[in-house]
Amino acid sequence: MTIKSTLLQVRKQFTNNWFRMLLASGGILIGVWAIAITTSLSLSLADTIITAINSQPGATQISLSRSSEGKTDFQELEFDSEFSPISIAEVEDIVAGSDTIIESYPTVDVATYITGPENQESCYTQNQNVITQLNTGTIKPEEAQKIQEDFRLKCPTATIDFQPLSLAVKADQNKWVGQKFDLSAGEVAVCFECNPNTPLYKIFAANNPSDLLGQTITIDFTKPPTVYKLGEGISNTFIEEEQEIFPEPNQIELTIRAVFDDRDQETNVFQGQGNNTFYGTTNLIQTAISPVSDLNLETAGFQTFSLKTDSFDNTAKTIEDLQDKGYLAGSGALSLIQAIQYFFYGVSAVLGLFGFIALIASMFGIINVMTISVLKRKKEIGILKALGARGKDIFNIFILESSLLGFIGWAAGILTTYICLLLSSWAFDQFVLSNEDWKQNLQNLNIGSFEPVLYWWVAAITLALALIITIISGLAPSLRAAKQNPVDVLR
Repeated sequence: MTIKSTLLQVRKQFTNNWFRMLLASGGILIGVWAIAITTSLSLSLADTIITAINSQPGATQISLSRSSEGKTDFQELEFDSEFSPISIAEVEDIVAGSDTIIESYPTVDVATYITGPENQESCYTQNQNVITQLNTGTIKPEEAQKIQEDFRLKCPTATIDFQPLSLAVKADQNKWVGQKFDLSAGEVAVCFECNPNTPLYKIFAANNPSDLLGQTITIDFTKPPTVYKLGEGISNTFIEEEQEIFPEPNQIELTIRAVFDDRDQETNVFQGQGNNTFYGTTNLIQTAISPVSDLNLETAGFQTFSLKTDSFDNTAKTIEDLQDKGYLAGSGALSLIQAIQYFFYGVSAVLGLFGFIALIASMFGIINVMTISVLKRKKEIGILKALGARGKDIFNIFILESSLLGFIGWAAGILTTYICLLLSSWAFDQFVLSNEDWKQNLQNLNIGSFEPVLYWWVAAITLALALIITIISGLAPSLRAAKQNPVDVLR
């Protein structure tokens, strides 16, 4: 039989029994749709979340350390791993020799008290007095909580971050007033409100952020920033080491040069604009450690540095280059993205399994339909064989019919999936983006829409599964038809 004759026989079967054929392919439709819709939605959601992460300034941050054991991956670290300090000069050389790193700074922050103008003595001294009275029993237990609450109101705390202000400003240009570049020695950038319970602007009786510019803020360091002597080992990065307490109040006066307007700002961990975060120059570290250390920034080392790449796309390659040079390098954003991908791959696999089960179940329906078709067409098969058709030709007719059942079910499943994805995007616009608060929050994460994608490889895999299952289902009926004796059929 020619190919044309074979196709005409298949066409005749589908034309005369189209409803039964469509029902037979219904199981394929459901299985393909279940696999395609769950995979497309879950992976598209993962891509949307990943886009939100890598579009944030913090996504380009790399953590740089040096393991004494020569390890280069943070996942290889053990609880008692030892580190070697890294100097500022060494990191500056790394930045100068890299085309992708734009900034570096030691990952050091330190808790401080803000001593307001109304305080007669430093907050550090006041805190030590409260601790002494508690330890000696001078303060009754029932009075302790009230005294501590009053102290927190009078002496709010802040964390000094030594990230360059130029990087912090990029998080939200419109929220900053004042200087928008790196700070000089003796200068600091602050938030306008900071902690809502003890707002900074109340200390200075400021009505708007610009009123804080040029004001002098007194900072009391409770502990010095952690620095190490170059060449010594740093043990156990997972347990905070005891730091030397200042023997006497270490008060430093700083001039406010930049103010972040956080009155309507929610904490955003990627932007680093958490409450009570101030920004100071690296030179402030030297002033802060001087009372308890004879080290200077040229001879001191730090356990960890933060590096900033020019784009998220270059982060992974930069980490590889640093690891090749023997440094311990990693990215929190990349680790988070990898975890998200693994999670959604798992979700896709589990949900797709239900679709695969539906495909397997559809085999029984296809076998049944093809068997009935063989029984009803015995006379037709006998005539074809009497006219010269071989068993191979009869087999091809029936196996092609079963394959077409898979293709039709696949095509209908893919079309249904595409329509569902369009409806998902429409529902997101109508019910999520219509809420202005939700819309603004999503825009802060660089999410302006949700457009799930039907991946080509999902369509290809489901097509292969549909054809394989329907071909397997049609094998037995097709072989049965091919082996029929025309004399017995026509008798």
